[in-house]
Amino acid sequence: MKQNIYIFSDTIIRRKENTLWIEKVLKESDDEDYSEEVKVKQEYLLGEDILLPAGEKKCIPVESIDSIISFGTVNFNSRLVHFLSHNQIPLHLFSFNGNYGGTFIPAERSCSGNLLIKQVNFHTNKLKRLEIAKQITGASIDNSIANLKYHLNRG
Repeated sequence: MKQNIYIFSDTIIRRKENTLWIEKVLKESDDEDYSEEVKVKQEYLLGEDILLPAGEKKCIPVESIDSIISFGTVNFNSRLVHFLSHNQIPLHLFSFNGNYGGTFIPAERSCSGNLLIKQVNFHTNKLKRLEIAKQITGASIDNSIANLKYHLNRG
């Protein structure tokens, strides 16, 4: 069963064969992002409360990973990003304070060359783009009206 990996500390993530090596980095810092409370809570949370002690490495088979969610500084390279993309594993980054930093979402594998050509053709044709925009706007209006009617009837 796939599980989310939550990381709450400074971490190095590496690809080694078809697994992820996650290593907790121990360092003292005067950065504002660090607080004593955060330092106490620095730990890995792997699915069902599996903890990784400080400075220890953990090997995780890629087949068991649904996504990676990091609340701290994560060091990785482009090789890891390609590996995550190939295995359809998203990477979500947050600061220690929980502020959203960004997400890497792997590209869809089923995107064929013909589909890409059709998408480019629609993008370059202003009339086709306008028609799609009208359809999206109309659907949004219909959805908003249905939502308002639903809440009006609920009292």
